[in-house]
Amino acid sequence: IEGLRIGVASVRPETGEVVAMYGGADYLVNQLNNATQMIGQAGSTFKPFVYASAIDQLQMSPCDEYPNTPYTIPKEAYGMEDDWTPRNSGDTYGGVLTLKRALAKSVNVVTARLIHSVGPKTVVRLAKKAGISSYIPPYPSIALGTLDASLYDMVGAYAMFANKGLRINQMIVLRIEDRNGTVLQHFTPETSQVLSEESAYTVLELLK
Repeated sequence: IEGLRIGVASVRPETGEVVAMYGGADYLVNQLNNATQMIGQAGSTFKPFVYASAIDQLQMSPCDEYPNTPYTIPKEAYGMEDDWTPRNSGDTYGGVLTLKRALAKSVNVVTARLIHSVGPKTVVRLAKKAGISSYIPPYPSIALGTLDASLYDMVGAYAMFANKGLRINQMIVLRIEDRNGTVLQHFTPETSQVLSEESAYTVLELLK
C-alpha cells in the first residue's frame, strides 16, 4: 500500500532485551523510526490496561460478568463537557458477558463500566508504570484507546504482563566493548513491580 508506514518491535519480557526492530524501509523517505518515534492512537490495544486496573483494584476474575448494555458516565464525574455514552461496534448489545469474553470481543460498554469503577487516573498510573511515556489524558474515553502511544512503549508495556507484573525497561545496547573484546561498559535495565503476579496472570488468561 503506497504511503503505508509500519514498525516492528520484539522484546524478551524477562530481560527487556530488544531482539528485533524495524523502523522503516527508506531513511531518505522517512527519517523517523516508526517503532520508537512515531505515535498514534492505541485503540483497543489499550483495553487490557483498563482490565488490569480493575482486576488489580477489585480482585476480579475472568469469569466475572458484566451486562452488555448501553452505559453512560455523567460529565460531573470527571469534569467533562458532556456525558459520555460509548457505543459497541455495530450497535450490538444484549445479555451478560464474562470479562474474558468481553475483552476477546472488544466490547466498549463493558470497558467503560470498568474504567468508571476504578477511575481513569488509576488506569493512567498503571499505564505509566508499565512504560507508556506519552501523555495520557485522565478521562474515561482512554478506555477505548483515544490516547497516542508509540509501538515501542506498547510492546514494553505488554511485556510486563508476560513477566509476572514486573516491568523491565527495554534495552537496545547491552554492553560496549573495544576491538579486543574488553567490556568498557555494561548496562543493567531498571525494573519495577507494576502488578501483583496474581493480577498479571489473570490478565494473561484474558489475553489468551
